[in-house]
Amino acid sequence: MKTGLGSLLNESVERASLVRTARAWEYHRWVYLTALCGCLGVGCTQLDDATDSCLVLGGPCETDQDGSDGQPEVPPAWSCLNETPQAPPANASRPPITYVVPIVDFANPPTRPAALAITVCQFNDSDCENPVPAAINPVPNQPPAVVAITVPYGFDGYLKMTATDYVDTEYYLGGPMLGNLDGTTTVQGIPIPMLRQSVMDGMFTDLIQTRDVTAGVLAIRSINCLGVPADNVDVKMDDPVRGFGYTLINNQPVASDPPLPTDTRGVAGYANVPPGGTSVRGFVGDSVIGRTGFRVRENQLTVGEVRSDAGLYGR
Repeated sequence: MKTGLGSLLNESVERASLVRTARAWEYHRWVYLTALCGCLGVGCTQLDDATDSCLVLGGPCETDQDGSDGQPEVPPAWSCLNETPQAPPANASRPPITYVVPIVDFANPPTRPAALAITVCQFNDSDCENPVPAAINPVPNQPPAVVAITVPYGFDGYLKMTATDYVDTEYYLGGPMLGNLDGTTTVQGIPIPMLRQSVMDGMFTDLIQTRDVTAGVLAIRSINCLGVPADNVDVKMDDPVRGFGYTLINNQPVASDPPLPTDTRGVAGYANVPPGGTSVRGFVGDSVIGRTGFRVRENQLTVGEVRSDAGLYGR
């Protein structure tokens, strides 16, 4: 897939720079107002947009009629960052958990990859020598790409997926499968993409990089508190950083180190990563939204998420 960057690269980098500047402005504005109200006992009633400074200082903070303390509200998409992540209630009967997820062609969703085969593996079984016995079934009244994978309660691992002419792919669930917060045992997953070999080659052409088939590609989705892909997130590999960073911007890969902030698809990662274990964090301003560990393999695509409950239970 030859998509070509041309001026798109410069435009994307410039736009990302503006996004970072605007996001930092809003973040520091929020911190500044909170500090004025919470620490000095006064609040900004008028803000000079040219300087991000107060023109008029109000009196002491007052509690609003709705019971708030007058401080700016944290956007709902990131409200969970100020809370302790919750896990589903313990279930003494330890029922099986069914994970329902579409597995789709990256370039042509919701197409199901041809001859798709799925193997379920424990996290600590690095070579998947002892696959987990799991029932894998189609879902009635759903497109063929949607599968239901039933695993033992508490399963913590990854899915190995192969398909004709596609890059072998592993998806990390991000924690033990315990069910949902309401106690139900059917967990709805976010669609997992698989890339044709030709599409992967085309992306490296767009990235102006040579694909190293002895290395792997790590694709990270940033998920916000509402459970949907998040924009304006910085995805960073923990040191030592290996390979090179990229971000999908307008569904086109753009290389940069570190990766540019995500767009509404929420996807960034690293390519040509030597095989082995690594971990990745997502940042909104100075706040970490999550950290997840992955195992990168030769000539494979590894997919997973960073989110506030990463490592607590599977998604």
